[in-house]
Amino acid sequence: MLKKIQKKRLFKLIGIICLAVFLIYFLLNMTDIIGKNTDTFLVEEGTLSYEEEAEGYVIRDEKILEGTNTSNGISKIISEGSRVSKGESVFRYYLNNILKLNPYEETFMTILGTLFHEVLSKAFNEEFNLDYEYNNFLEKQTYEFSNKELYFIKKAKKDLKFVIETIKKQYKYTNLNKAMYEKKVCVDKSSRIKVTFNGIIDKVLYEEKDNITIVCIIDYKTGNPDININNAIYGLGLQLPVYLYLSKNMDKINNVEIAGFYLQKILNKEIAKDYKHTYLSLLEDGLKLQGYSNDNIEILRELDDSYDNSNMIKSLKTTKTGFYTYSKVINNEQIDNLIKLVDKKIEEARNNILDVSFDINPKKIGKENVGCKYCNFKDICYMEQKDIVELKEYKNAEFLGGEIDA
Repeated sequence: MLKKIQKKRLFKLIGIICLAVFLIYFLLNMTDIIGKNTDTFLVEEGTLSYEEEAEGYVIRDEKILEGTNTSNGISKIISEGSRVSKGESVFRYYLNNILKLNPYEETFMTILGTLFHEVLSKAFNEEFNLDYEYNNFLEKQTYEFSNKELYFIKKAKKDLKFVIETIKKQYKYTNLNKAMYEKKVCVDKSSRIKVTFNGIIDKVLYEEKDNITIVCIIDYKTGNPDININNAIYGLGLQLPVYLYLSKNMDKINNVEIAGFYLQKILNKEIAKDYKHTYLSLLEDGLKLQGYSNDNIEILRELDDSYDNSNMIKSLKTTKTGFYTYSKVINNEQIDNLIKLVDKKIEEARNNILDVSFDINPKKIGKENVGCKYCNFKDICYMEQKDIVELKEYKNAEFLGGEIDA
């Protein structure tokens, strides 16, 4: 009996010793086993030189090689990427653009949006054929449509035909007789390295008159338009202001005077009942431009000669004392200030990227945390309550000089 107990104790001791040896070996070779201590090396003309351990990467000219220290030297893990970041971790930009944790996913709605944009870019040419352009686009798609999606694709063509016909009606009220579609604009913003700010404007209507070019910018939206510019001072909600900025930097057009900048919702949901208006008029009203109009009547009249009760622009009308309360109008000085603000925010963004400054500092405006609102990385973010930056809430874009119904 005693021998059996001693034998069990011996086996138990041997087991403990083996486990201890294994743990010591594991700790000494942890880098080899799990690659925890990852070093990053710059690749330069085929040679490796040590830099510093990184938490993320930002785009630079140099490529990197990442690997772990092993008994056999450098064990290659990743052979493509960008220069090592220094300082703060690279968060949303790092997760999105480097790790690509949020890759673009082609869906039925993204295809439908692209279809509408492409057809509308050709719809006002003399030789335009809706059936041909519509079918030609769909034939090039590799996406497999379900029966339900095919039904909506067929219905969407009728909707698109109505959109085109309504826009043609709107053109009857404008004197801007020239147009550019899918206008690409490139602005050189180089500093330490070559940097280009690129954008595409869906539609530019313009007219050259008395040594100036009167311009209207329109961007098509298949979702709900957000035309609020109150947060532009913080670099947020810049979609419309960016189009404005791009229009001032177009080539071959000089002395630009902005008549207005707008979003146009081209894919509307079913219309709610309204016994004061016909169904057709409600559909047409949903296609009116949404945005900001120049308060200079001489400029505005060239864009829309029905401006006193507009058939083109949502909520634009006049009264005996001036513009209607809900008319969104802006003067030339405010337009210039908005363009300067966008330029400043672009340069700030460029510098932050080059300096690898990606602090976790979501913005809270009023009661809303706008910084985290559309973030897809909440589950893996290190954001704490102390990181939130509280900012002043603006109601009328006063920072542009004078109040605007923004």
